[in-house]
Amino acid sequence: SSVAVDETPVVARVGGVSCLAPRGKFDLHLHASGALTFRGKSGDVACTCPPGSIELLFDLPLPLGAQKVRTLLAAAVLKQGSEMVHGKSTLSYIIIQGKESDVVTPQILEQAGEGGGGGGGG
Repeated sequence: SSVAVDETPVVARVGGVSCLAPRGKFDLHLHASGALTFRGKSGDVACTCPPGSIELLFDLPLPLGAQKVRTLLAAAVLKQGSEMVHGKSTLSYIIIQGKESDVVTPQILEQAGEGGGGGGGG
């Protein structure tokens, strides 16, 4: 079975994000609809978090000294009935892992049809 693909424009992109759930390294695409798509190395869609499905968001840093390289965790809990399917797994949460030294820069994309033709000034 194929993964559902959100057809709305991508408004922001973050590359090379390490995840514990779904497991792997993904490019995250945020769509105009609010959906979050996880794309694998070859650009294929691994899974999609449906629009409006994130219920809670946590930033979970591990204490200093817990390991040699401090790891930062971000977790999102999905609303009941909004689970993501990744391979044979059904996920009700997303866990993103990164090193404190990682620099993550989202690429904000210009949204089609936005901004032109302006009116109004005064």
